[in-house]
Amino acid sequence: MRIVVDASPLRDSRRQAGIGRYTASMVAALSKHEEIELHPVMPLLPPPLDTLAVRWLNAQPGLALARPLHAGALLHGMASDASLVWPPERQVVTIHDVVPWTMDIPMSATKRHIESQRRRLPRCAAIVAVSPAAANEAVAELGLDPSRVHVVPEGVDATFTANATAEDAAVNRQFGLPATYVLWVGSLRHHDPRKALDRLLEAMSRVDRATLVMAGAEGEESHRLLGLAAELGVPLVLTGFVSDLRPHLAAAGRGIRLADGARALLLLRCRGLFPRTDAAPLGSRISGHL
Repeated sequence: MRIVVDASPLRDSRRQAGIGRYTASMVAALSKHEEIELHPVMPLLPPPLDTLAVRWLNAQPGLALARPLHAGALLHGMASDASLVWPPERQVVTIHDVVPWTMDIPMSATKRHIESQRRRLPRCAAIVAVSPAAANEAVAELGLDPSRVHVVPEGVDATFTANATAEDAAVNRQFGLPATYVLWVGSLRHHDPRKALDRLLEAMSRVDRATLVMAGAEGEESHRLLGLAAELGVPLVLTGFVSDLRPHLAAAGRGIRLADGARALLLLRCRGLFPRTDAAPLGSRISGHL
């Protein structure tokens, strides 16, 4: 089987975010299968603007050039985008969530791109959803044929382990990390309401002597969170983007990855770090997100 992979997330800011890690991991995993002839395609240059529409446009010339070279191959889009230059019946697209289609975005190039994908995605041969929830939301929001939507959970490789090594302590000392901490992983370039990080910091402010470590690419959002943490009295350590998370995961004494503030509060409560009586007012406000 011949598969062309749209690896454009590795050429822009997404390479240091979850989609970049997903793309790199998928390419590495698929390349190990002898029955698959894999051809990752990346743009020659990063996009001039880091927006949904421009990133997608930047990927199309390379895919157009790859099509005659790999006639009959399947194209796998890794980032919720179908290609304009590849037959839809030979495309498989991974959809991570449907948030772009639910946001109130003013008419713009980004809005037009999102709506064009709404029309294009239902015509693809198959859709990969990373969870049952993502699959259900994609079917409901995008009008997809449920028989073409397949749930393939994200894999867990050797990075995500709690087994410490002798070198871990030295690595963590370089980042100034304490002996125990709560670890959050994700991009901090821009504010994303889905992550509910204000809620996470509010929860952490009620945990005595607990340090929050946030690992991810820094930007305007990381600077804002530093200010908020100072206001709330939360010890916060920013590591920046870390290519190898394993030492931080192995040493995290009070939590592994906290995906968003609402689930973080639930995890802290389950670990006995956030008394239910103290959390009631905050918990009542986030119950709809759990």
